[in-house]
This record gives sequence, structure tokens and C-alpha cells, in this order.
Amino acid sequence: MSHLVIPLDVWATKCHVFFWPEDLESRLRQLDFDKDDIEELMEDDSRAMMMMNNSNEAVILLCEKMGGAELAAVVAHEALHATGDILENRGVRWTHEDANESFAYTLEYIVYKTLDYFNANPTL
Repeated sequence: MSHLVIPLDVWATKCHVFFWPEDLESRLRQLDFDKDDIEELMEDDSRAMMMMNNSNEAVILLCEKMGGAELAAVVAHEALHATGDILENRGVRWTHEDANESFAYTLEYIVYKTLDYFNANPTL
């Protein structure tokens, strides 16, 4: 398993991305999740998911090995959830005219950093 931490300084938070987590439960305990949230995540059989922890940090779990276009699509999907929750927690509402660029740039940054990390670590 690999753990990427993406600092999102403009929003004063982070996005954690876990690739193919094996010791997930112990890692989640270190990331400020409630016991109930950890149990919910451990029971979920999705191939990927996103959840905010108690510190308002996004945590993306990529649960199945994948690559290429599939990985890009799944990362974009989960990054959209992360972007929405991060910006909503900062009071930014999704409207085309008001926040379109804030959402687009935050989403692009999370996806870019995740795929860049994946490509730099071919043994994942």
C-alpha cells in the first residue's frame, strides 16, 4: 500500500490518497476518523471511495488495483467528491458563475498529483 498526502494550502487542508490499502484500519485510526466511520469504511466493498475525516481532510481510498484510463476516471470521480466536500466546508458553493474555477482547479490539482505519484511509482 502507498499513501500520498496532497497539501491543499489554499484551502488549509489535505487530501490523502491510499493506493490498494492492506493495513487500512490502522492507517484510518491515525487519520482522525471516528470508530463508526472506520467500521463503515471497512465494510464497504466499493472499488474506490472518499470520506472526510474529523479534521476536514479528504481521504480517497483506491481499493482495487487499476491503471490507465480506468485509474484516471476513478481518481477524477473520487476527486470530485473530495473537491465538493473541501470547498463546501470552506463555504464555497457550487454554482457555474461563482465557483466554477475554484472547483475545476482544485479537482485538476488532486487528479494531477495522484496520477503523477502513480506514474512515478510503477511498482504500486
